[in-house]
Amino acid sequence: MLDYEPPARPAMPARPAHSPGPSPSVRPRRGHPPRTRPDRPARKALPAPLQSAAVFADAALRRVLEVVDGRRPSTHLHPLLATGLAGSVVSARPAAPAGRVEPATLQRVRVQPAGSAEPASAVEVFGTYRRGPRTHALACRVELVPGGRNRGNGGNNTAWRIVALHIG
Repeated sequence: MLDYEPPARPAMPARPAHSPGPSPSVRPRRGHPPRTRPDRPARKALPAPLQSAAVFADAALRRVLEVVDGRRPSTHLHPLLATGLAGSVVSARPAAPAGRVEPATLQRVRVQPAGSAEPASAVEVFGTYRRGPRTHALACRVELVPGGRNRGNGGNNTAWRIVALHIG
């Protein structure tokens, strides 16, 4: 599998050691929605191309995990993955152990554009999934490829495809 990394970004300045952390009154409490703070801007919605890629990646990674678990046939991966990658996923499927294995469940998916092309034609995707009490990481690169119809892409004759995948 190929490794892709986004371009280097400048590091955030470290908080001085004498700087106090947030006061207990502004920390979100368990079971209550977090309060908005005037000193922090609201989280912005993703641009349409990134939103489209995020929706695709979430659905595609769920299918990949279902195929790895044996809950879905491998033929369901062919329209989602680049040529040859579906075969790699199936061949990497672990042998079934003697005991019962809990299914993998996707927990979180995040996306960021790869490169500076506008609109984004390649996206880095990273996230976590759980299998039983353990949390694992996964990452992939998603690119727009010609030759398919993607509803989230404005009806263009292109579709998102996973071109590199790493499941940890």
